[in-house]
Amino acid sequence: MSVKSFFRSGRYPLIIMIVFLTATAISLYVNLDRARHLSVERATLVGRTLLKEKLVAGKLKSIHDGIKIPGAEGFKHNSENPKRDITTIDGGKMINPAYMEGIIRDFLGEGAGIGIRLASPRPLNPKNEMDHAETVAFAKFRRGEAEHTAIDRSGGSSRFRYMAPTKMGETCLGCHGKRGFGKGDIGGVVDVSFSFEPFQEAIDSSAKKIHAAHIIFLGLGIILVVGMFRDNVRQQKAGENILHLATAVEQAGDMILITDTGGKIQYVNPAFEEVTGYRREEVIGSNPRILKSGKHDASFYRDIWETITGGSVWQGRFINRKKDGTLYHEEATISPSRDTAGKIINFVAVKRDITNEIALENQLRHAQKMEAVGQLSGGVAHDFNNILTAIIGYASFLKMKMQKDDSLESYVANILASAERAADLTQGLLAFSRKQVTKLEPVNINAVVKRVGSLLMRLIGEDIDLRTEFSERDLVVMADSGHMEQVLVNLATNSRDAMPGGGVLSIKTEYVVQNADFIKTHGYGKPGEYALISATDTGMGMDRETMEKIFEPFFTKKEVGSGTGLGLAIVYGIVKQHGGYINVESEPGKGATFRIYLPLTEMDVEDVKKQESAVPLVGRETVLVAEDDPAVRRLIKSVLEKFGYRVLEAVDGEDAVAKFTENSGDIDLLILDVVMPRKNGKEVFDELKLIGSKVKVLFMSGYAADIVYRKGLVEEGLHLLSKPVSPGELLKSVRETLDS
Repeated sequence: MSVKSFFRSGRYPLIIMIVFLTATAISLYVNLDRARHLSVERATLVGRTLLKEKLVAGKLKSIHDGIKIPGAEGFKHNSENPKRDITTIDGGKMINPAYMEGIIRDFLGEGAGIGIRLASPRPLNPKNEMDHAETVAFAKFRRGEAEHTAIDRSGGSSRFRYMAPTKMGETCLGCHGKRGFGKGDIGGVVDVSFSFEPFQEAIDSSAKKIHAAHIIFLGLGIILVVGMFRDNVRQQKAGENILHLATAVEQAGDMILITDTGGKIQYVNPAFEEVTGYRREEVIGSNPRILKSGKHDASFYRDIWETITGGSVWQGRFINRKKDGTLYHEEATISPSRDTAGKIINFVAVKRDITNEIALENQLRHAQKMEAVGQLSGGVAHDFNNILTAIIGYASFLKMKMQKDDSLESYVANILASAERAADLTQGLLAFSRKQVTKLEPVNINAVVKRVGSLLMRLIGEDIDLRTEFSERDLVVMADSGHMEQVLVNLATNSRDAMPGGGVLSIKTEYVVQNADFIKTHGYGKPGEYALISATDTGMGMDRETMEKIFEPFFTKKEVGSGTGLGLAIVYGIVKQHGGYINVESEPGKGATFRIYLPLTEMDVEDVKKQESAVPLVGRETVLVAEDDPAVRRLIKSVLEKFGYRVLEAVDGEDAVAKFTENSGDIDLLILDVVMPRKNGKEVFDELKLIGSKVKVLFMSGYAADIVYRKGLVEEGLHLLSKPVSPGELLKSVRETLDS
């Protein structure tokens, strides 16, 4: 049936009215519900985040004094009773709730408007008795649910409450065991509350706009529908108005699909054609199952059919397949349409392509995971690099004092090599989290693969055959050569672990061009020329679920202790930092192929060889070393004194100022650790400048260089030496600073 014959038929006013009113009602309901749902979801995310931050704070504070327990009647406030441990009425020992409450208050801030409390069905303190919402939450937790939310509108304002279960640990049973709780029992509810007013304002604002738009649209529709039922004299004009309405439906951005009660398609709008690739003539009379992707089982479709044939509205998401085979995500609302007798005569589906939204959500979640690992790596880098500095330094000393044919020399060499690999791991982790400055320069990818080949053969073992194939043309990219080597090592390690019985690892480099067709097929990339690195193994392969998580930090399917789950996450971070792309193809039992695309550059490779002095530079100057780590401080003192320098030591910032004041006329150079107690390196430097000192300064830090500069711990242009550092690097930097 053509569009013209459809509108000339006697049934079209009724069908158009059903479609219009149903679509309007569905749109109003969906948009209002979505506005409220989005605000509640955001509030839930805030509550969940606050709770996680609380738990993290508790874990951090447990280093000093245990976990948080709310205050109880009769206990003194933290400022009055600062002790951690107190004696209970029955003579037992417990952590002072007021003490821990002070810690949490300090963490959250007094003016944050955030409330946190514990509640229990059998509390030690009447103040911790459950209210109605907490009782409901407790019942749900006992049934296995993980969280519960509620909006409290009492007291003249709205507050959002996010609740999670608490479980009894061994340390809790000293007091709570007498209340009938056992280890592992759900003992109560932790309740995080905060103002819901900003979220409610967002809901109200959205609701006003939605209502206004739908009132206007509904009013227009009512005018058109009423016109259809006017006298026969105005029938033609009414028909024209309905045609305008149909035009609006035809031009709607959302897909609209109408079927009969048997599921045969009667109508689709142009938006449906545009998204799916099917022409209207191809689908009229067909069943919507032509869009099935195979991603949903039979029970999924059975539930939809039972819902709509039962007279209810179904809402949800599909993964469907376009005519060209491409999968896409859609959000759909399917409603039954009834005649005047109440009989279902049609089903109307209003659908929206949300593929891009899903991709953005996944990117956001991935970015949050990357940020979490970045915070972790930045936090441990300082202490870890201090330890490595001492290991590398003393091992280097030991190597210097050995004879050339000493039997222990190989052991010392292995110690140094292991320490350097640990330092590389730290740098790689910082690169993954994008908190390490990457030194980009023109690099030939073919040369990098050839250079690291011998290392890879030792790494993967004799039972795995390493095969390489190189592009005939040079593949020059802007990259950090060390980081590219780390990528290849991590990929080879992953392949080795996937082939415990041996196999073949093939590494291939190619020149490729990404055009519009490539980007459309793969869903990523920018047009241009790329170097392609492919790493293919004949290992056990992986399923789709594993491939979707393979680049996530800390994801591993190895046994406990066999891997950190950071190897491929580091690869992902390095590739993204270089402006490239990485993907993986695999099937269980058929091996895996990782492909890395790096944009080519027109710059030439500069063959710069690292040159180190055969003999470390000596000196006779006086150096004041301010370092709070005793092992690192002793190492620096030993190195400098061995090569002729006179060394004064300071254990913190204030000690450094005092020692400099006492010996200001004799000191030629200050070596300042950036982060020290009682005054950091910059504060020491600034104080000495105020008294007119122009002494030269060399800063040292275990943190990444860009973090030190970005946080203002060291001014740009000053000398900064990043740990871990070898004795040779230390002596070279000292000499360069003194001679600058």
